[in-house]
Amino acid sequence: MGRTIKLGYGTDPVDPRQSLDSRSEELQALLPDLAEQLKLNKQVSLRLAEDIPAVAMKLVKLREIFPDSNVLDMVGRRPSMLLDEEFNLIEGNLKKLHDSLPGADVVSLVEQQPLFLFEDLEVIMGELQRLLPGDPALNLARNPALLVLAMSNRRLSIWISERIAIWKFTWSMDLLS
Repeated sequence: MGRTIKLGYGTDPVDPRQSLDSRSEELQALLPDLAEQLKLNKQVSLRLAEDIPAVAMKLVKLREIFPDSNVLDMVGRRPSMLLDEEFNLIEGNLKKLHDSLPGADVVSLVEQQPLFLFEDLEVIMGELQRLLPGDPALNLARNPALLVLAMSNRRLSIWISERIAIWKFTWSMDLLS
């Protein structure tokens, strides 16, 4: 499953003679499975296209960090993880996740939801504790998609208790009628 990509660069990461379209094409050649995601996220795509060799090196490094994982799938779920500001956090945050979730298959969680590498786990665990009964780490290990639920519901008070939720729902229905 190897790919060989010929990069048309000299010593500078960004050759000013090379057009942005050409660099974007090279990026898509390097990451063909992510072409649609890169088209949707133009800002990330443009930043990655500035230094294609660095992107290639980051993919190699991710492969070293996650040797048994589908790195392209992970990057497809979060292309911004190849940007310096996120990429530089990966190894340290992965260690923190291992320390915070002993016994959990952290790599599997990250494969399914790379966002785990970049969110404050204490905040997420607190939200899951508030939203769901039981052990938040166990709930998270069983269903990594709960991370997104916890993040999107952080500021909603409707989850505080069933009575309040029912009251708020009834109250809002009264307003609509």
